[in-house]
Amino acid sequence: MMAPKLPLLFLFLVALCPVVLAHRKIGISWKNCGPEDYRGVNITSLTYEPSHPVPGDHITFTGKGISNVKLETGKSTLHVFTNHTFNACKGTTVDAPLELAIIKVPELHCPVPIGHVTQQLSAYVKRGVPDARLHTVLETYDQTGEVWVCIQLTFHISGI
Repeated sequence: MMAPKLPLLFLFLVALCPVVLAHRKIGISWKNCGPEDYRGVNITSLTYEPSHPVPGDHITFTGKGISNVKLETGKSTLHVFTNHTFNACKGTTVDAPLELAIIKVPELHCPVPIGHVTQQLSAYVKRGVPDARLHTVLETYDQTGEVWVCIQLTFHISGI
């Protein structure tokens, strides 16, 4: 009569799994990471929706700032485990290793004039991703090779 306990325990754990996954969360922090003397974009705010993301959500970020330099053309590098370099005016989609996350950087509408700048990007963190702290950096260089914008995003993925 001891044998039925193992299947019951297995069924209990399988039933509990969605409850545990539902209590996972993604904390997000950000900072400007350009050199002290750069003249490009000073990011003044970054918001994201949903405001309390969990693994499996599609997160949309909206960054706002002020550009002191007109961006005619640009080259961007997204650092997510490895470096992904792309034409900033065309954007890109980056799949993280093991398909744990997907980050989409839309094109900039070049030329970007001096003044207020608003840009979005999106991220999807796979539902089954393990607890981790993931640092990503997006750097864009202007037509002269100078840093135009640099932002570091940190995703802190944790369980209950």
